[in-house]
Order: sequence, then C-alpha cells, then structure tokens
Amino acid sequence: SETSDQLCTRCHAGHKCHGTGQIDQMKCAAGTYQPKEGMSFCEPCPPKHMCPEEGMSTGELKIR
Repeated sequence: SETSDQLCTRCHAGHKCHGTGQIDQMKCAAGTYQPKEGMSFCEPCPPKHMCPEEGMSTGELKIR
C-alpha cells in the first residue's frame, strides 16, 4: 500500500505528470524538456539547443 509520502511526491524536472498526487511520471520526449517540478506538460526544446534524450531538464540542454 502507498504511504502519504508517496502520494505527495512531486513530479521531477524532465518529466510530466498526470493524476492526483502526481505519482504517474512520464519522461519528456526527445525534442522537449521541463525545467520545473510538478508540471503536467513538457516544453519544446528552445532555439539553438538540442534535446536529444528523453527526460531532459534545463541543466542538460546542449547548445548546437
């Protein structure tokens, strides 16, 4: 069974989450990123950057 700590887990940067408690985390697809925690969407990779891998956050962006 899940504890209250598990139910309150924040979605990690580089992921998007759906559902109550944000337990269901999905890595952002290649070509997108998410620098913030707790978000339900991923952003397109910014101009002049590459996001070649799934689950990227701002700190991992690579300048072309």
